[in-house]
Amino acid sequence: MVLLKNKRVWIDAFIFVALFVGPWWLAFVAAVIAAFSFHWFIELVILGVLLDALYSAPVAWFGNFPYAMTLIALIVFTAVVLIKPFLRFSS
Repeated sequence: MVLLKNKRVWIDAFIFVALFVGPWWLAFVAAVIAAFSFHWFIELVILGVLLDALYSAPVAWFGNFPYAMTLIALIVFTAVVLIKPFLRFSS
């Protein structure tokens, strides 16, 4: 039962493995869900940086900005931090 005590570490491990094994959106969706579950889930921004380091390519629709996932992760993190206190299940 001690192994299940720290859920945040297990979620971080799942997201890290999903980053390398699964598609990029699996890790990102898992991180967004975890951001609603845990207080100050800064790992979402770290995931954005890692996604940009692994899969980044400048895209025309984003103004050839090479750090699109980091920017999106920052926006989602900020939105979760601002919206979460108004939700019923927030901690």
